[in-house]
Amino acid sequence: MAEWLGSGLQNHLQRFSRHFGTLDKCYFTTFNNSSIMHFVYIIHSEDVNKYYVGETSHVEHRLALHKNHYFKGAYTRMANDWELVLKFECRNRSEALFIEKFIKRMKSTKFIKKIIQTPTILSDIIEKHRTE
Repeated sequence: MAEWLGSGLQNHLQRFSRHFGTLDKCYFTTFNNSSIMHFVYIIHSEDVNKYYVGETSHVEHRLALHKNHYFKGAYTRMANDWELVLKFECRNRSEALFIEKFIKRMKSTKFIKKIIQTPTILSDIIEKHRTE
């Protein structure tokens, strides 16, 4: 089974497969590649009235993981009704991680709502970061 993953990731793959079926090697090799397009995403739960900010190269897969409580002990396990409210495209993983951390450091629901309303704010933040 998936020798190309190595023994350390075998359990991870098995847990993933139970929820979503098997994926080919190509998915995992591109998933961790920092040169491919990445996204910052924001999901919201009406039940608990909370937002979650994350980054990934495959937003739809990541949302499915959150909805199925794939991540043990994760913040998103508190609800079952997570919905995607923002998907912001970044050039690479480094840029996406910068934006994700920037939003999380703000610790502000008000700021998150403003970003959802006006996503160009994130473009401005990235441009300012690139020039520094």
